[in-house]
Amino acid sequence: MKYRNIVFVQGEEAEKVLNILDKQGEEAALNYLLQWNYGDSPEEEREDQPWGNSDIIYKKDNFVMSYNEKIGYAGLIEVI
Repeated sequence: MKYRNIVFVQGEEAEKVLNILDKQGEEAALNYLLQWNYGDSPEEEREDQPWGNSDIIYKKDNFVMSYNEKIGYAGLIEVI
């Protein structure tokens, strides 16, 4: 399986995503992160899973959002 990085935010940039998660839920946060999906970018493909063991994972269709509220980051990848 291959993964394409769409976006990774941390610190202040992640606060918006984490606030959406808290107030509107995972699907709303995933939809927010989708605004950075500009299509295929082969140089951002990887074969290893780009989320950590302590991350919370939310999957919808071929997208995987990972986030960690304690550390303060969120990311979105596409399974290709």
